[in-house]
Amino acid sequence: MYRIFLVWLYVALFLVAPAIADGPVFTDRELTSTTRSNCLRAIELTNAAAKAHGQFETGGEVARIAFDVVGTRRYAGHASAATMVRDHEVRGRAEIAAGATHANYTYSYDPEVKRQIVLNGERVVQYRTYADPEGGEPTHQLRNVDLDEDREIVVHLLPQELLRLALDARDSLRYLGEEVIDDRPHDVVCFPRPNGVQTSLLLDRETNLVSRVEELDGNCGRGDVSMWSDYSDWQEMSGLTVPGRYESRRLSRGSFRRFDLEFIDYQLEADWSAAAFELPDEIATELDGWVVLAPDGLPEPSIYWGWDDGQITETDEAFSAITTVAEDLYLLRMPLMDSQVMFYEFDDYVAVFEAPINSATGRLVIDTIRKQTEKPIRYVTASHHHAHYFGGFRPFIHEGVTVVAAAENAKYIEHLATWPHTFIPDELSESGKTAEFEIVEGKLVLADDHHRVEIFDVGIESGHTEEYLVFYFPDSQVLFNGDLVIYPNSGRIPNANARSRGLYDLIQRENLEIDWIYNSWPIIGDYARRGTMAELAQRPGIDAAR
Repeated sequence: MYRIFLVWLYVALFLVAPAIADGPVFTDRELTSTTRSNCLRAIELTNAAAKAHGQFETGGEVARIAFDVVGTRRYAGHASAATMVRDHEVRGRAEIAAGATHANYTYSYDPEVKRQIVLNGERVVQYRTYADPEGGEPTHQLRNVDLDEDREIVVHLLPQELLRLALDARDSLRYLGEEVIDDRPHDVVCFPRPNGVQTSLLLDRETNLVSRVEELDGNCGRGDVSMWSDYSDWQEMSGLTVPGRYESRRLSRGSFRRFDLEFIDYQLEADWSAAAFELPDEIATELDGWVVLAPDGLPEPSIYWGWDDGQITETDEAFSAITTVAEDLYLLRMPLMDSQVMFYEFDDYVAVFEAPINSATGRLVIDTIRKQTEKPIRYVTASHHHAHYFGGFRPFIHEGVTVVAAAENAKYIEHLATWPHTFIPDELSESGKTAEFEIVEGKLVLADDHHRVEIFDVGIESGHTEEYLVFYFPDSQVLFNGDLVIYPNSGRIPNANARSRGLYDLIQRENLEIDWIYNSWPIIGDYARRGTMAELAQRPGIDAAR
């Protein structure tokens, strides 16, 4: 039987073998597709660019690069007027380790501001020092973010790091075509960075060097964002080709930023230590494990700097909690945004004071107030045009709420309302509604038989912006302002400055009777409480001539 089985087995193999031999043959031809061919071309071009720029990596001939930065910064955004453009000299120094996992970038961009970005492993900290223009002690601002905007600033300084990111995402690399810059043909490759920003590298066809970087991004607060950076004046050293000149532009809703910089005095080293990228001693003590905590244990405010997709958990009291100030007068506190909004219930409607940060925050304010009352929101206003107070108008405009503003700020709000939000659309980008305004000309009163609020434009006397609204509630003797007067938790009486004197002069001139003064920012940290009129009057220099 065994022999018969073997015979039949041999017969079966003889009959089946030709079928196996004639079966499908798998070759790389089966992998051919338009997408694959496009990706392979983009990878080839990017590899050629990386080779042209040279290897910058741990363990290589160059693992750390340092250089001085000099040039100019032009900026429109956080200024005394919404359309004001300011020019500043920039001086600084950058130290970057291979892979941009560690970096230390310090620069000043006007006589009053020094900014430092420290990147150490998986955390990045930004530290700013603001000089007091009136000769007082400098103030400090410490931010802790997750490898976001500040790391991007560092990564952009060297094309080698952008090429590294591109090759890390090689399966997403795509070839977009040809572009001509200064009569020179360039190949364009595109890839998404880890933060979601679509990035295009324009590679000189003759030299394979990166001439330009173009980026598109969407932001809940800034709308559609376009960025582009140019590199030139190439220098060759230690096997690397590095730029001697860097020009960058960033355009978004209500903001424009331009850097024209020279990179000089390069130092290239093979070794580096993480200890070289630690925080300065004077601020290291302010951090606990690289996480900034508010006194109540909440994380540092971050929605203004992150959360660009605008997703907010509305039920989380860390985001929104209503407290009563007086009869029909309330504060909506949002500690994670370091902001608070005041709202007032009239007989038949609600008025809202401050529209902070972005569309998601504006929607949060509307929805939270609706849980408190069924009365419609008829008016919304804000103290001044800076984003922390002005960024949330769009949902109110979508709802048909009348905006109360001074004349120039009304024009700026129209700009905010019409700026494209293509990549992260909000309600207004879908509805396309236009804003309706009530213009404040010095003073505007909203009132019914039982409620009254007086809105004053302090203007340039605010010492801060050219148009600045403050809100006085005579029935409860409460004054609400954005950031002209803030009160230390310690009870210390600080010196008066231009802002506090501007508010004090208004109160005296209008004979306002005030018990309490509230501010919309800050509400956490060392300045997080309401204050009295008596405390304001005690500030040294409050009566000084303006």
